[in-house]
Amino acid sequence: MSAAERLDRLRDAAAERADGADAEAYAAALEEVARAEGAASWAQLAADARVSDMEPASLPEALKYALFLGRPEMVDALLARDPALGRADFGLTVALGLRADVERVLKDDPKAATRIVGIRSPILHLAFSRHAQARPDVLPDMLAIAERLVAAGADVNDSYPFQPGSDERLPALYGALCHADNLPLARWLLDQGATPDDGESLYHSTELPHLDGLRLLLRHKARPEGTNALLRALDFDRIEAVELLLEHGADPDAGRGGDIPDFPALHQAARRGRGAEFATLLVSNGADPTRLHDGQSAATMARIHGNRRFARALAGLAPPPEAGSAAARLVAVAEGNGAARADLTDLSRGGPAEGLVTRLAALPDARDLMGRYLDAGLAHDETDDMGLSPVQIAGWNGLAGHVADLLDRGPGLMRVNLFGGGLVDTILHGAENCPDAEGRDHAACLSVALGAGAPVYEDELAAPIPEHLRRVIRTALDRNPDQLRPKAERPEPGSSG
Repeated sequence: MSAAERLDRLRDAAAERADGADAEAYAAALEEVARAEGAASWAQLAADARVSDMEPASLPEALKYALFLGRPEMVDALLARDPALGRADFGLTVALGLRADVERVLKDDPKAATRIVGIRSPILHLAFSRHAQARPDVLPDMLAIAERLVAAGADVNDSYPFQPGSDERLPALYGALCHADNLPLARWLLDQGATPDDGESLYHSTELPHLDGLRLLLRHKARPEGTNALLRALDFDRIEAVELLLEHGADPDAGRGGDIPDFPALHQAARRGRGAEFATLLVSNGADPTRLHDGQSAATMARIHGNRRFARALAGLAPPPEAGSAAARLVAVAEGNGAARADLTDLSRGGPAEGLVTRLAALPDARDLMGRYLDAGLAHDETDDMGLSPVQIAGWNGLAGHVADLLDRGPGLMRVNLFGGGLVDTILHGAENCPDAEGRDHAACLSVALGAGAPVYEDELAAPIPEHLRRVIRTALDRNPDQLRPKAERPEPGSSG
């Protein structure tokens, strides 16, 4: 019996112990089983099992991924199996913060400080390592390693392509601050001359669960103008981040620069469901409430997206949409004026309806509004710029009611977005990455998606996914084993199946 098969038997034992109770009881049962097996936790037991089934040649790459993704149990399991693994290559040595080993290598081979290991230079392996999240005691060693690397020629502004051949590059500062949430290392890089205006860090610092990273960049004179950092900050319901950017020169009426179409901040806040206080803040900082985007004022866009609080804050500051226009027809449906007899079929593509359903699929309070638009003829299976369909977006956001409603309309269950995800793994990804995951129900999303026949691929089950979600999948596969497909059958990214 393989370790993975034995682990499944232990999962079954935990499920019997929980006796159909909720996810919290199942998690407690898993921990009891793990302790009975002599493990510190279920997560560690599962990691040990995965590692024991791995081929020796695959261990170094597995450790790289574990450090990059922040999987401390996998790091511990891999090093327990092979304590020398951290010295398999210089990138791993650096990412683990093995200071003495780094100093020994650099003494014998100073050029190792700048030599590419895999796809990243050593300073990038250090910056993108999440090891310090679980092991904060290693931070002093990581900072000392950074000093040694730079002294030997490493560049604090080094970067690597986001994808092979891509012009978009991910710099060391972005890695330390926004990927690894390693503020001490990010501060050190800035103090050594890393540019805060690297095209990535300011934007992504608004995604962190705190404002420390944003404040750090602004203290080092990061310039919000010409970036889309303000628009990204408006994706989240944290007015303090918006205030900081405005205080440091962000222009709410400026374009994002480059080839990205101009999009005013007031309109962004309107369609993202922000409250009236955001409207007041933006207008008081120069946002023009009469400005039109795609023929709509921000107040009209708010009404189309069901954001009445925002629209009321702008009442009287801009004229209503022209009677009979596409925007006016959408507003009528949004506000229930003649919605039962409305026909918006001709608006499914282009104009103010472009991308509307995909945006509403991400908004918790927009379920009924989305349904009214779909009843009136807007397309239920349109995709956004990254190939995500409304049901995938709702699933990523853990909005089970939205998912159920969209599945009732028969979307393509074989669709694979440009990230390479189908419906099931998009839900799984959202469970671990959605900023509001704690208040959502990804298990219910997964259950209803599997009940509708969404396929599961073998590589999804091989990944380290949350156990309560794995239980949902295994229960569904027990009912319908044919739902499990080989990895080779997964459609190509961007395919509708």
